[in-house]
Amino acid sequence: MRRQNPPQASLEQAQYIERYLSRPAITVAYALCATMFFGFVSLLFAVLVHDYIVNPTPTTIAFFVVVAIVPAILAFLACRRRPDDPLSWSIMRLANSRRIPLNVAADRRSFKVLLMNGETICVNFSFHYPARSQSAELGERLDTYVRAALERECSKHSMLPSEMAIEDAIDGVLELIAHQFDIPVLYPEIRDVHKVRDAYSVTGDLAPSEYLGTGTLG
Repeated sequence: MRRQNPPQASLEQAQYIERYLSRPAITVAYALCATMFFGFVSLLFAVLVHDYIVNPTPTTIAFFVVVAIVPAILAFLACRRRPDDPLSWSIMRLANSRRIPLNVAADRRSFKVLLMNGETICVNFSFHYPARSQSAELGERLDTYVRAALERECSKHSMLPSEMAIEDAIDGVLELIAHQFDIPVLYPEIRDVHKVRDAYSVTGDLAPSEYLGTGTLG
């Protein structure tokens, strides 16, 4: 069941991103950037000289050399400051963003099913999953699959089943729905479970967990 929030996949992505926080990885990244910049400045200088835009005087050459090696110096200083350097900070921020729990919304649904002895019970759920995943098709799938799982489970009991038994009964179908709709987080919260008696029931016969209502299944 996809109860974990943030999802395990997001946590694994964060761990994978953090692999680039190692000293060798950071050093290689800075060295690559400095080398690319040096190559760009060298190419630019060659083009300018070739087109007679600048004269290759010692002063001009010295200026372009200084400009070309500045990133290398900055990269060296950044590596010395690791993990407080800009690249490490950016990588850590990206990794931490994958550890932020997803925003989920509560989708409230009620189910009335029969016990083994023919009595009706009502189970009120709040299904928690990202709001962006809500759709009419998903709602219909939840109604159909969860009701079928509840009917199978409750047909085995003559008394109110425990909340744990109810959750165990619907775990499989929720996992299937989450897979079908590519929902990273989907878990139920049982708000209430009670028996439903018809209007002709004797009031004194009702247990504290039972409520006066209709016996109509819906």
